[in-house]
Amino acid sequence: MRYLVVIEKGKTTWGAHVPDLPGCIALGKSHGEVVELITEAIDFHIEGLRQHGDPIPAPASLRTLAEQYHSPRACAYHYLHMAQGNFREYLKGQEVWTKKYLYVLRPLLAIQWIERGLGVIPMEFQRLVEHVVPVGGLRSAIDDLVERKRQGSELERGPRIVSISEFIESELGRHEGELLLPSGPALEAEELDSVFHEALDLR
Repeated sequence: MRYLVVIEKGKTTWGAHVPDLPGCIALGKSHGEVVELITEAIDFHIEGLRQHGDPIPAPASLRTLAEQYHSPRACAYHYLHMAQGNFREYLKGQEVWTKKYLYVLRPLLAIQWIERGLGVIPMEFQRLVEHVVPVGGLRSAIDDLVERKRQGSELERGPRIVSISEFIESELGRHEGELLLPSGPALEAEELDSVFHEALDLR
């Protein structure tokens, strides 16, 4: 991904920062040095996010395209198929693959986000939870699961979590019929192709 970098010349040094990556900054004695340092800072910043399991912010250009090309109906079907597949493979029975709850919860909560007309689905799982899951037993169970993952628990096979399983089964049953959602605008894909080609050039 390509991020916008703002470079400024001071009296004695050059400075650079990345608006899409808060806290990602660099200082150098020359333009060349600050470019090299901010490039390293971006790599270091993104690697830190990955290690902590935090979402990597999309560049502003990609966020704009996401809003322009967003199709609620297509996204909802994509998320539904993800949820159905992981539920079928890992979450049936009294003993389940605990970490797979997150693989099913996220897409189902994303569908609820879409149904409420909240726009492009956020990358942050916690933001999804806060917006669509009311405070109560289910919310507490999800928060506990997320905290266990954050603390480094393996979350391998374990007993069925009743409140989460019942929510998942209810939502999958509710979506057995057609999803009545708008399909989004019919737009040409040249701009998306251009972004894809740029991404390939970076590898």
